Amino acid sequence: MQLDWLETFVAVAERGGFGAAAQTLFRSQSRVSAHIAGLESELGTVLFDRSQRPVVLTTTGEKLFLRARKILDEITAARADVVDLAGQVEGKVVLGTYASAGANFVPEVLRTFCISFPHVEVRLVEQAVLGIDSALSDGSVDLAIRPLEPKPTVPGIHHMPLWRERMKVVVAPDHPLAGELSPLPVTALSGYSLILSGAGTGGEAQQLLSTRSIDFSVAFWSDQPTTVVSLARAGLGVGFVNALALVAPDTEGVRILDVAGEGLVRDVGVYWTDRMYTSPAVLAMHSMVVNSPTPEGTTVIDGLEPTR
Repeated sequence: MQLDWLETFVAVAERGGFGAAAQTLFRSQSRVSAHIAGLESELGTVLFDRSQRPVVLTTTGEKLFLRARKILDEITAARADVVDLAGQVEGKVVLGTYASAGANFVPEVLRTFCISFPHVEVRLVEQAVLGIDSALSDGSVDLAIRPLEPKPTVPGIHHMPLWRERMKVVVAPDHPLAGELSPLPVTALSGYSLILSGAGTGGEAQQLLSTRSIDFSVAFWSDQPTTVVSLARAGLGVGFVNALALVAPDTEGVRILDVAGEGLVRDVGVYWTDRMYTSPAVLAMHSMVVNSPTPEGTTVIDGLEPTR
């Protein structure tokens, strides 16, 4: 049972609806619905009578509400106590990440962390996926944010899923695919030269297409979203990238298309080794990453437990 589920449950009960709770929590209504569905599945019972407007608690929902409210009040008090001690957490944290997460998720995480833990020195290392794994393994990185695919090839690395994002196609305005309707069938990529990330890693972009028996060649490899967009704008190939990679770059002069097809997604998680459990500073950063809002346009991967 996740704390987010209880917070969402209490908000829906107090506000009398999923939409009102979404506004209160600054979450999407779909996220609120997913949290309630996860909680009901975990408990094996229905918590709200959705046939009424506003929604009302069932009998079991009323019982849970009383306990959930007490739990959240206790957590609020505990957080207040921890804040008093936060200034005593010292040390250094090295956070590893890849380009698109570094541009769209990490800055706010670091801003909040540095305010909350002013005596912790923070370093950021941006690398390709294989470099992140090696850095985790040899201890030069304490914590890392990376795609779930390809899986780490070094032992002793644990992870927790964070978010999911769709894959996108990027083409120049005069490219033959630019006139197609969005979403584009993934089979339409057959016969084209693509611009992909993850050279030499079996990255998820290449894996996703290879499993669909699509006949394609690779024009260029680049782990920099701006480079992928620029190459596509110049007509040098078809960019096939994760949605988050297209938030920061200048996308003027290109056409961005959704891709139709089951499973055409990038899943992202936070990764660590057992060394994390000996460092209060790294544990604090891990908590900050896990509890920070996921980037806009992504969906939370609910219901998956961390690996140990």
